[in-house]
Amino acid sequence: ALAKADLALVAPIYAAREKPDPAVSNHALASAAYGLGNPVEALDSFDAIRERLHKENEGTLIITMGAGDIYKVAEQITEE
Repeated sequence: ALAKADLALVAPIYAAREKPDPAVSNHALASAAYGLGNPVEALDSFDAIRERLHKENEGTLIITMGAGDIYKVAEQITEE
């Protein structure tokens, strides 16, 4: 999915019942995808994601995927 996007913003990884693993992070995922030539940025908060999305053109298609409360990003963006 990251390879097909014009730009992918990777939020912090949501750990449901698992203990957080420092080797698994949004930065590691973004770095691996970026190393394959994909335009990917890791951001550390939903606020940072919203701020980054404000730099995109009006009419940009935004898709959120994930577990946990990632849906809040979409709600916040549509309210602005």
